[in-house]
Amino acid sequence: MKGIQSLLSRYKKIKAPEKSRKDIFIKTVLANTGIELNYNEFKINKNTIHLKCHSVIREEIIQNKQSILNKYNQQTNDHVLDIF
Repeated sequence: MKGIQSLLSRYKKIKAPEKSRKDIFIKTVLANTGIELNYNEFKINKNTIHLKCHSVIREEIIQNKQSILNKYNQQTNDHVLDIF
């Protein structure tokens, strides 16, 4: 008989819906930089987040990229490696 761990192991890699992933990223950026993004100002791909916002805002986010990525990856099952 299989243990409960082996039965639940397939659910470890389930990703959250797009809207909740974007909500988490918006909250993480707000907490680290004080900048509030809109849903249409960025796009989350497999391992990257593409910013489509003003260059001043983009540079501020990129300066705090490492702390934003660490907190975002801790809160989700994603393993986002870069923001640009």
